[in-house]
Amino acid sequence: MAENNDDWKEIDTFAQKEKADMIEKYGLDLYEKFQKKTSKESFKKRKNIKKIAIMINIVLIIVLVFICWANSIQLKYKLARINNLKSVYLMDFEEKIVNSDITGNGFFIYKIEEIPELEIHAISKKGDDTFVEDVEARIYKYFFERWNNPNKSKFNVEESYEDYTHGLHTQIDWILKFKTYIEVNNYEEMIEATETIIDFLDYMSYPQIIVESYIKYNNQLILPHNVSIQNDDEIRESAKVQFWSIERGKRE
Repeated sequence: MAENNDDWKEIDTFAQKEKADMIEKYGLDLYEKFQKKTSKESFKKRKNIKKIAIMINIVLIIVLVFICWANSIQLKYKLARINNLKSVYLMDFEEKIVNSDITGNGFFIYKIEEIPELEIHAISKKGDDTFVEDVEARIYKYFFERWNNPNKSKFNVEESYEDYTHGLHTQIDWILKFKTYIEVNNYEEMIEATETIIDFLDYMSYPQIIVESYIKYNNQLILPHNVSIQNDDEIRESAKVQFWSIERGKRE
């Protein structure tokens, strides 16, 4: 045990001698200066790391708040769009975002449960209060193509698609325009055409959907079913009123 103490004394004496030699040679204790410098640098590093950690946490909190806000805004506009469609067409819609921003502007696809294979397109531009969809055209086309009726050949079909742009994104052939007309020459043919249109509407069985199924007389269009949920007699009466209005116009 005494030998160990003597060893430590020798080491301490040697260290003190080295320190004295260093001070005599360089005028300062380089080891002590290095320790102080290292200690200061270590403190600065710890301080900088702490600052960086605080900044990262602040940024993460801001990002999290922004994401929560954006999600709430998107949900708000989504519910508004779906409720608007539901109130007009009396159906439940499921929305899928194609391309949109947090303000509810962009392109959307809608599905309805009773026709799962049908894809409805829409574009929303809240800045100019625009919401364009092709619910009626898509439903009309879907049922018209499946309608097996000998009078179907009387209809002339006009089908087209419109491109829409939002920001830098353009959807080609996005909104469907689908309408038909039966051309007639007199009152009797108009009555027959009205009955044919009623046959189709009964087949389609969506009385709340106003499809663009016209009667063309004297180069003017008659739309027999022009109010949501009309019964057959109301459709017939509507066609007659529009026909005689055209006739009066011819005489004036």
